[in-house]
Amino acid sequence: MEKYNQNSLQSYEEYLDEATQGMDKEEAQYYVERNDDKLYDYVIRHPQMIRRTVFLEIYCSFENYLNSKCNDLQKEKNLNLSYEDIHGQGINRAKTFLTKACLITEPFNTGLWRDIVDYGKVRNAIAHNQSIVKKKKYSSIKQLP
Repeated sequence: MEKYNQNSLQSYEEYLDEATQGMDKEEAQYYVERNDDKLYDYVIRHPQMIRRTVFLEIYCSFENYLNSKCNDLQKEKNLNLSYEDIHGQGINRAKTFLTKACLITEPFNTGLWRDIVDYGKVRNAIAHNQSIVKKKKYSSIKQLP
């Protein structure tokens, strides 16, 4: 998708070059500015949309993986309690199930887990707030790569 977007941008820039040939500098500038929204789409909007979509899909896959692990461990340990019985949502609910019902704690005491929790905040900002981070409690995500 990124390659397609780059090719589209290049084609559009070539189109602009051809369309503005023979125009003086002011006319060419006016023509390009009038079509600036399309350039903005190719340079900013489309690449961001691709990245957001991929990020959301990866995060969703990770959350589904954790839920699947919870289901597997419930069956393996023959537990009456399911992760779905736990209060909360998403990875926090899976963490609670894994730590309380399955006594798995080590993965959740790492810097990596803290980053994953922060990426969850990024996910929420993308999914629910048009990628705008307003809450002060989300300040830790500014440190993420």
